[in-house]
Amino acid sequence: MTRVTKITEFFWRLEKDIRVNYLFTRIVKLIVVELYCTHTAACIFYYLATTLPESMEGYTWIGSLQLGDYKFTHFREIDLVTRYITSLYFAIVTMATVGKKLRFVHIIFQYITSATPFSFVSENLNKTICLK
Repeated sequence: MTRVTKITEFFWRLEKDIRVNYLFTRIVKLIVVELYCTHTAACIFYYLATTLPESMEGYTWIGSLQLGDYKFTHFREIDLVTRYITSLYFAIVTMATVGKKLRFVHIIFQYITSATPFSFVSENLNKTICLK
């Protein structure tokens, strides 16, 4: 949470700096917010997949996932980078899955919390473009 505060302060100071293009700062801020939201969603989805015991890995979203010929049945044995990229892929492409109630609660919460920064960024991007 302190990192989010530091990044917010950084962008606030950068927006006030007249030496830096305001439009560029807003676009970079948009990208950072979107990457942060996607990263958070991917981490939460991965955490939900690891809450089941190892004997039930095949029943999770990542355990039942198949991309081409590659299956993720024993995903805890796969390297961390592949698991992270797969979680990012899942968070971006499929935000509504069939599963346990905990996953549905997470998806509803994710939609609600994602709408706020999206509307904020959209409004500010609109203001920025209209000012030019």
